[in-house]
Amino acid sequence: MNNCLSNLRLATVQEQKLNLGPKRGGKVNVRGVSYDKQDNTYVVDMRVRGSRYYCRHFQTVEEAVFARYIFERELIGEYSLTQSMRYIKPYIERLSPEKKAEIEPYIISLIERKRSECSTAKDTQ
Repeated sequence: MNNCLSNLRLATVQEQKLNLGPKRGGKVNVRGVSYDKQDNTYVVDMRVRGSRYYCRHFQTVEEAVFARYIFERELIGEYSLTQSMRYIKPYIERLSPEKKAEIEPYIISLIERKRSECSTAKDTQ
């Protein structure tokens, strides 16, 4: 590994945690994705910069992992998709283009709604 200063970047602790490997144990080995036994569905639960992004009721693990990928790409940007991509890529590749086209705008609308709620809350303070 080349740790020359020119190869390093500044990053917060949260950004560095994105380089963690897959979650161990449980039904799903992807961070931020879990299985809900009560509903028999998959759930995405991420915390980014103090805000919680929670999305339920995905029928397949591939759908939930793709949703998590969209959350990470949109919310974290350049620090996302480094190490974690190799763990989630097989799930994403199994998902049909039609399903991806359905999930992506849904997740982006959730993010925009959350951002507008946060900005409205700040304006009223």
